[in-house]
Amino acid sequence: MSQLKQNFSRFSRGALKMTFTILRSSSPDIALEVRNITGNSEDNAKLFEVNMKLSRVEELIDAFDHELERISSPGMIMIAKSLRNDWDLFRQELKES
Repeated sequence: MSQLKQNFSRFSRGALKMTFTILRSSSPDIALEVRNITGNSEDNAKLFEVNMKLSRVEELIDAFDHELERISSPGMIMIAKSLRNDWDLFRQELKES
């Protein structure tokens, strides 16, 4: 029986847009790199393949940790934690490859 390997390198347009929104004030260079992944696509159903180096993903996760200390809205904290977890799963996938 073969096991399907989960692919954590694909993110929805909404996840990428929210990542951009959360990180743009403290880490504008990373935020811009994330925004550029979607290009000009407005397709909300599409998943985007993320091709970032491990070191860059680690910087992005550190930026999330920094932002989580500053966010005061409970709803936004929940969203940021969920996104940070998604990026951490991607980081683990990069480490294993």
